[in-house]
Amino acid sequence: MSRKLNWGKLITVLCTIMLTLTVVGPSVSAATKQTTAEENSDTKRLEYEELNKIINETANEIKSEAPKVNVANEQPTMHTMAAGSLAVKLAKLFGKSYVKSKLPKKIYKAFPKSLKDNVSEAKWVGIWNTYILMGPLDEVKNSVANALKPYVWDWVATTCGYIAQGIVYAVI
Repeated sequence: MSRKLNWGKLITVLCTIMLTLTVVGPSVSAATKQTTAEENSDTKRLEYEELNKIINETANEIKSEAPKVNVANEQPTMHTMAAGSLAVKLAKLFGKSYVKSKLPKKIYKAFPKSLKDNVSEAKWVGIWNTYILMGPLDEVKNSVANALKPYVWDWVATTCGYIAQGIVYAVI
């Protein structure tokens, strides 16, 4: 009852299986990934028009509610002339307290749900006060995106960077 193993046929069958999996596998995998991405509504990217609408609505809300600080009579010092940080520019417009506590909360409300699921409002306020305010005005988008990338997908972090930069530029 001992049968001799036919190695030639076994190798042919295994090679055929491997070749079939190599050719068919990636196409099945790509189709599955595309279907999953389309079905997941939380990962929907924001369109340009939607971003502009969010930025404009939030900026108008901030402009109408934020306190106005009178700095017209203030003489510029070497420190204020050289300061290019976002905190200095925003504090001149709205006051330090508003910029550190209320403004980041307004910006957080404009962020997509994908970010809010992973980053709490308190964590965002901490990121805003630690990393974003200390940076230069022209780096807002990159600062926000880099600070949020450890918590969410790159595209969500970059979208939040665009939103924050748009709001900041609109209110300044």
